[in-house]
Amino acid sequence: MNNTERFMKLADVFGEEKLYVDGGYYRLRKVDDETFDFDYSLPDPCGSSVLHPQIRLKMQEGELIPVQLFDTYETPVQFLRNDTPEEQEKLQTAFSSLLDKFEEVAKKS
Repeated sequence: MNNTERFMKLADVFGEEKLYVDGGYYRLRKVDDETFDFDYSLPDPCGSSVLHPQIRLKMQEGELIPVQLFDTYETPVQFLRNDTPEEQEKLQTAFSSLLDKFEEVAKKS
């Protein structure tokens, strides 16, 4: 199963609202017809949450492509765009890792 298929399967479990499980928040949000935000966040001391990470995905020719990563938990804050082959590889790796994390939680549901 490719990453796009894995993501779409998770859309049946996760949605627009944050789902709190095992100390973190899970969310899969549709921004527009071709754009999705895929994020895991942790609660912070002020009652809000910090992204760890959020990956923005774009649908291109039937495949979801990670185009941006934002992580406010890391120091310094991480921000990646798929502007270079190295960043594209890092984004794909982060996308696969986040899919793994969500799938583990989905198994518990």
